[in-house]
Amino acid sequence: MQTSVLGVEEATDAASLCRFTFREDGTGLQERIMLDGSYPDAVREFHYHAKGDRVILVYESEHQEEFAVKLSRNSLKLENRRGSYDLNRVE
Repeated sequence: MQTSVLGVEEATDAASLCRFTFREDGTGLQERIMLDGSYPDAVREFHYHAKGDRVILVYESEHQEEFAVKLSRNSLKLENRRGSYDLNRVE
């Protein structure tokens, strides 16, 4: 992931893990975990809904992200203009 602190430094690469949790009630979490501890971890709650082959995540501030979805038995691929996530089901 590339990250920066606004007004303080140039963008730098930082190793991170992004984890999504989708609950059956239409809510979820997006967690960004910085592996080297260089920045604080971030957690954002969202509501989601599916629309055809797309899913829309609506965050607390009403900011939305829309992703194209490819679903298989134990994996989910989310993709939009900002990037893509290949997610694996963990129980």
